[in-house]
Amino acid sequence: MKNTTFFALIAVSLILISSCAAPTRILQVGQFVLKPGESISSTDGSTKITFVEVTEDSRCATGMECIWAGQVKVLLEITFGTEIQQYTLVSGTMLEGDEDSIDIGEFTVRLVRVDPYPVYGQSTDAADCQVTLDIQV
Repeated sequence: MKNTTFFALIAVSLILISSCAAPTRILQVGQFVLKPGESISSTDGSTKITFVEVTEDSRCATGMECIWAGQVKVLLEITFGTEIQQYTLVSGTMLEGDEDSIDIGEFTVRLVRVDPYPVYGQSTDAADCQVTLDIQV
């Protein structure tokens, strides 16, 4: 009897926990905001875009005078079919070899913005970063 009650409590707990999970975000045309570790995927799951991290942020901070505007680089992990690859997209001053968009199957993914914008004298926690991606066909 105690085992049955124990297992029933565990089952109810798992159901409650799973119902609190974030809904699946569907990859479609438009803009999406992702935080580190968040993903969007096609309805059949064959294409998935995950924001991994900001790898570099040399943008001229608010409150500073800079020689150049700088740039920010983000790492995306893309699953397309059975293939998983990582891509770096850049926003800001583009240097040779930098890309602000990539083509994945029928979709073009463009980096629109990375927030928050740096402010002189303030540090930003990596968990507070988010990217805005524009998805087009």
